[in-house]
Amino acid sequence: MNMTNENTLFATIGAWNDWEEKTKILRSSARKNRVELEIIDKGERWYGYYENKIVRLKRWLENRLKEDGKIRYFVFVDARDVVFVKPKAYLFRKMNEFSERHVWFNLDRRMKTWTANARWFAHRIALKYGYDGIANSGMYFGSVRRVLDMLNRCMELSRFLTGEERRPGRIEQLVKETIRGTRPEMKFEIGKGDTTTTEYAIGTYVGAEPHLQSDQFYIQLLQAMWDDIVQVDVERKVLAGFADGWPTLSDGQSNGSMPLGTAGILHSPWMFPRTKIDETKNDWEDWAR
Repeated sequence: MNMTNENTLFATIGAWNDWEEKTKILRSSARKNRVELEIIDKGERWYGYYENKIVRLKRWLENRLKEDGKIRYFVFVDARDVVFVKPKAYLFRKMNEFSERHVWFNLDRRMKTWTANARWFAHRIALKYGYDGIANSGMYFGSVRRVLDMLNRCMELSRFLTGEERRPGRIEQLVKETIRGTRPEMKFEIGKGDTTTTEYAIGTYVGAEPHLQSDQFYIQLLQAMWDDIVQVDVERKVLAGFADGWPTLSDGQSNGSMPLGTAGILHSPWMFPRTKIDETKNDWEDWAR
């Protein structure tokens, strides 16, 4: 890649009534590290999480391209538990080591999928990345062209799997019919597993299973079948994720995942139990000061 100040757009979502509070730490760390972070849809409530999110993000990005023809790269931060810990110049140096052929994602240290039975995901992803290779849709970056390509494919999958032609009990077959390259011996199931203990739980929406309303679900499908688009930062050059516990300044590392500050951005997936956030909140905020 060839990211510069002039051709790169950083953005996050502000689709909450209290968006200022929810993005406070992220915005503070961005200012500290000279990152110009744009806020999408400040204070607007997004209903039907997946469909509105993807459609509106795509529309917003296309409009920004019309406004500024110099934009070539896009860095998306869709999380409230993220901080920038290195200056933007450092981020550009690291990001420019990556290929423009892919959209690059933060990775989760554990296999986290929407499905109760994830053998199909496990087979596809573990072969190439190991079980720590699942893409986390909370953070990604890449060329605008590839990002829009990815969003378009997500929209196509969503329309087919949640449209009027979909009938209960046929999800597995629809996926096999829709996604090219699926091998018949790979079993893919949509399960009703307990989603209350995962950061991807979003509640049930009328007319569709929760996982069919989530961008994470479709990102994982794309990663499993179209890895010419979705790749993960397996070496954690830019994005550092922490699956258990909040990283603290005194620790130097969290659960052995990597030394803090080695990467330019820290992303800690949703923490539970919630009380743990309150206990270590000051440590997390220190990174943004």
